[in-house]
Amino acid sequence: MLKKLLKHEYKATSRFFLPTYGCFVLLLLVQRLSLLWASSMSKNQSFAGDLARIVMNLFSTASVLALIALLICPMVYGIVRFYKNLLTDEGYLSFTLPVTAGQHLVSKLLVLLTWQVLTFLVAAGSGVLYFLSIHAPGVREMFSDIGFVLRTILEVKGWGLLAVVLLVLEVFSQLTENIMRLYNAMSIGQCSSGHKLLGSVAVYIAQNMLLGLLLQVPVTVYLLSAGSDPFASLVLNDPASLPVKSCQVMCLFLAGAMAVNLVLSTVYFFISRHFLTKKLNLA
Repeated sequence: MLKKLLKHEYKATSRFFLPTYGCFVLLLLVQRLSLLWASSMSKNQSFAGDLARIVMNLFSTASVLALIALLICPMVYGIVRFYKNLLTDEGYLSFTLPVTAGQHLVSKLLVLLTWQVLTFLVAAGSGVLYFLSIHAPGVREMFSDIGFVLRTILEVKGWGLLAVVLLVLEVFSQLTENIMRLYNAMSIGQCSSGHKLLGSVAVYIAQNMLLGLLLQVPVTVYLLSAGSDPFASLVLNDPASLPVKSCQVMCLFLAGAMAVNLVLSTVYFFISRHFLTKKLNLA
């Protein structure tokens, strides 16, 4: 049943995201055309030249705002859809389906993760193509620098490859933790009769404050115990081993952060499932 639920979620959400991607790409194309028009009229001091520059500036501003909106829209849309589907009158229909609250949570999480990744790829790909049409050498130089950094990291025996893999996994674990924290806040906040949104916001703020305090303790303990820069003696005594040690420390940090995110996501999942199963309030 989870497979059918995922199929329905992807189909329903694609009706929003695919047109959104199309509008964003179209806006970049129009902005590029306005830039070409303004460039051709750069020496024209007449009304037409001024109009071309005004249009270019307007579309440039609109493109920046559209990029920001595009990057945040998956999370905003995911929150609205979760609230509408499960915590309003529509929840009566959702919870009469032969699907558990846990399956609803998993499907919402996987679909939102997918659209977040696709949205980033669309934004990044569109941006690269756009700047290639403006200043191709600069884009090639940027990719050359990125490739150099990756090659340098991967040359550090097996630790470099492990660091890259852990970095990708940590990004996904952080996205998962962020989504589950929001779902958890809404699942608890819906218990507030008549003030579900306000209750969800209050729970989310309380979660962030508590999480910040809990994470601050081990960081403070580490800084106090480390004393001086842990790499200082390494640089002085064995500079050649610095790249390997740096990758090892990076791997340890990424693995620890990923473990924390997975634990928190699991806790959020079980708490959310409990409230959606035992304390659901659709009134």
